[in-house]
Amino acid sequence: MKKKRFLIIILCFIALPIIESGLYLEILWHGWGGFGDISLEYTKAGEIGITVLLFLIPCSVLAVFLKRVVLCVKTNALRELLLDCICGVFGLGIGLLYYQFLNAYLYLNYDPFFVLGRGIAWFFIEVFGWMTVPVAG
Repeated sequence: MKKKRFLIIILCFIALPIIESGLYLEILWHGWGGFGDISLEYTKAGEIGITVLLFLIPCSVLAVFLKRVVLCVKTNALRELLLDCICGVFGLGIGLLYYQFLNAYLYLNYDPFFVLGRGIAWFFIEVFGWMTVPVAG
């Protein structure tokens, strides 16, 4: 049972930085006008929204970690907490290395987690109208 839990923790922490990088890349490039079009800029609601999107994953990971710390302290299972932290850091490292180094060899736009992150960002930007045409001032 513990092996399954450690495997799930590692796989989740491999997926999180890839989803976050998809979010970040879509937020970064969404307003780019391309070759000759007008580039868009974020509205005030859009700036708040992209900040929430970018900090949602790290804050949720911290909340789960704090919940796990409280549960482990209550049950006096600090060894399990240490193993969970090691598995999380290991998975996070694999996810970051995958995104940073294998991106040069693989076409990352076909990675399902990367596409999920880009799709989430695209959905919120388009549906809630977070971008507008800049006003010349």
